Amino acid sequence: MSALPTILLIALGGATGAVARYLTYLGARSLPALPSYAATMTVNLLGCLLIGVAMTIIEQQHQLQREILMFGVVGFLGSYTTFSAFGLESYNLISSGEFVSMMISVSLNLVLGITAVWASRSITLLIIS
Repeated sequence: MSALPTILLIALGGATGAVARYLTYLGARSLPALPSYAATMTVNLLGCLLIGVAMTIIEQQHQLQREILMFGVVGFLGSYTTFSAFGLESYNLISSGEFVSMMISVSLNLVLGITAVWASRSITLLIIS
């Protein structure tokens, strides 16, 4: 498969995943009993469930077409939530016996991610005010 059709499949999957993320988020936000963070958590957990199903099928179907992987996992789930990739990477580290590496990865992703948001907001506020 040449690069252009692969890029187009990823783009189509990405557009579909972005719309699905938005609709899932709206649906979860419309439930009044849930806290405000539940909509994002819903998207992240659904993404993790979907990538778990997708990768299990891909691993079991040795003749799976590469196009399905590019559209569904790289495009759709990549756009739906990158948290699913984070969940899969963490699972793979545990599965390969690298528990300490998984804990370091999870801790760094959370702490550095939150720090990056804080730092970028602080710098942006200094610049625009």
